[in-house]
Amino acid sequence: MESYNKLLSILTSQNTQKNNKPTNQNFKKLLCTSDIFDVLVWSYYFNKGDFNLISSDFGYTNVPSCDFKKFIELIKPCFQDYILKYFTTFLLFILDKKNNTSNNNYRIQGFVPVELKRGSFYYTNICILPIVDIDLVGFHFTFTPLKPCHNEPIFLEVLHGRKKDHQFTNQIKSRVLVENIFTEKQADVFDLILLGYSSTKIAELLNKKKENVFRYNIRINEKLTSFFNIDFENVTEAVNYYKNCFIIN
Repeated sequence: MESYNKLLSILTSQNTQKNNKPTNQNFKKLLCTSDIFDVLVWSYYFNKGDFNLISSDFGYTNVPSCDFKKFIELIKPCFQDYILKYFTTFLLFILDKKNNTSNNNYRIQGFVPVELKRGSFYYTNICILPIVDIDLVGFHFTFTPLKPCHNEPIFLEVLHGRKKDHQFTNQIKSRVLVENIFTEKQADVFDLILLGYSSTKIAELLNKKKENVFRYNIRINEKLTSFFNIDFENVTEAVNYYKNCFIIN
């Protein structure tokens, strides 16, 4: 996973205080004693240089206790690369301005499908929080399974304090590139469907026969069905699902 390796490289580059042990351990206790949800909690400290599962695995048969990369691979495949790139973009921003203590109040929150039991995806709340001990010393990654997943779209946003930072969220979304699965001509049709144009109007705008646009629609729907592993009823539904996952509203 190229995106995972890039993220790990950035995290390990912050390992400049190997002899300084973080003193604020209260957060770990807080996250591990929830009576309401099975909160899976991973931690990454810059001075340790690796991920650790600091909560119980709560009996989820697919949760590896020692390998965060394998856990990331439990996220639905079509979203793994996007989530890693999203956090990497967020991380670069935080590290670039880490001398500004207010940046330690930023965090990522969202919802992703995770295969916590073999063959069973759970719609899971994800929260990535900075660990602060005067300075930024690492991150907590929390995953809270909420319900069985029924093809809900992925959702990620940046919070500042407890409020959504719309500008920062949109900034990250605009910089995170999604895998291109279309040919150039398919992409032209796809972009116009995103904008809400009918097949008749698309044919007019692209100077193509309506029948050709229909063929593009079929192929776009097939590719999105394969990418998301969801059987969409039509191309409009497929494109709207893509939009809800990846496009700035």
